[in-house]
Order: sequence, then C-alpha cells, then structure tokens
Amino acid sequence: MDSTFYNKKWKQWDDMIKYSPAPRHRRRIVINLINQYYKNRDSLYDIGCGNCFMLIEINKKYKDISLNGCDLADQVIEKNKEQYSNISFDVMDISSEINLTNQYDIITCCEVLEHVSDINKALENLYNLLKPSGIAIITVPCGKIYPIDKSVGHLRHFTELSMFEKLFKIKQIIKWGFPFFNLYNWAINLKPEAALYNISSCKYSMSQKIISNIIYLLFFFNLNIWGSQLFIVLQRIKNET
Repeated sequence: MDSTFYNKKWKQWDDMIKYSPAPRHRRRIVINLINQYYKNRDSLYDIGCGNCFMLIEINKKYKDISLNGCDLADQVIEKNKEQYSNISFDVMDISSEINLTNQYDIITCCEVLEHVSDINKALENLYNLLKPSGIAIITVPCGKIYPIDKSVGHLRHFTELSMFEKLFKIKQIIKWGFPFFNLYNWAINLKPEAALYNISSCKYSMSQKIISNIIYLLFFFNLNIWGSQLFIVLQRIKNET
C-alpha cells in the first residue's frame, strides 16, 4: 500500500478510530503498558500515528513526555501539524530506508507491521529508532486473515515471534480478545462489504455510537489469552559491538 491509499483511508476512518470498540481498547491497553515502563523515560514516538488519537490520549496522561509521531500518509501528517503544535510529526515509511536523526525512550507501533512490505527492514528501523534499553510496544493481529483484513491491506498476521527475537528482548506478551473480540471478528466478516461500510467508511450515527459503546463494555471481559489481538513489549538489546 502507498501513501495515496492511506491518505484516502484516514479521512474515512476518523469515526471508526474514535468510537469503534477494538481501537479504543487497543489505546487503553497500550497506555496501561506505557504506565508499566514509563519511569525515567522522557520521549515517545508513535509509528503509524494516523489521525493522532493515540498521541492525544497519551498527552492527557503524561504531560512531561516529549511526543512525536510519524505516518506514511503525508496529508494526515500536515493536518496533525496544524492541529497539534505541541507534538512533532514526520512523514515516514517504516519499511524503507530512513534518515535516523533521533532516538526515543518509548516507541508505540499499533496495527502497522501487518501492512508493511518489508518486515525485516521495518524491525531494523524500529531497533535503530530506540535508545539503548528503549521499550517498543507493538500491536499486531495474530488470528485468521479475514476478507476485511485483506481489504485494508493486511499482508500477514503474526503466529510466531522469532523475527522479533533477532533484535529485541521480549518483555511481555498479551494475546487479548477471547472470547468476544474473536467472535466480533468472525461476525463482521459474515458480510464483509456491509461491515466495512458501517464500521469504517461512514460517519457514526447515534445508534452506531450506542452499539459501539455496548460492545466496548463487553470487551472488558475479554481474556489476555487465546485472543486474536497481540500486544508485545520489546526492549532493545543494550549494546551491539
């Protein structure tokens, strides 16, 4: 996928990212993980920041951390720069050659790596963007690749983690989503075209917001095992010689 695809999609995804239960829970869990590893860390980089909802929520909780974000979609980055002057933004394709100018204490990378064409290059860049002993919090899907996943550019889901262990120490793994998120993914793929329109391609009506809130509350009962949503906390290996 290229920047043209994502520039178009971010315009459609605003309400989905804001109201849909799965993105809301991803943000909640990632922020809880940041809280576990926050001590003495003063800079954070959100790879694939999109329309900035994750960084906005992080900013509400952590006022003293330097916030930075990047995305492949140049138009959404320009919009973010206009709206959020306290956050630094870059246009970046994490799976290509990048100019390394800064390193960060914490990196968040949510629902990005399943889209990239060169996963090894993406992980190498992620490693180089982290300070020694820095923490990366990754979210990726690990269940079945459904029609909806393919339509939004998923190239892979993650069933094993050896690719991460080449460069990082795995500090924590959560397989969130059993049973309700798993069932939700199955149900919306019974009629994927209709689900795509109603979930991600339109403004949410009041009834859609109410339904999303009910499902959001139900998702609090998901377990952190057997789920199709993977949260991985990685630590950069301190020194390479």
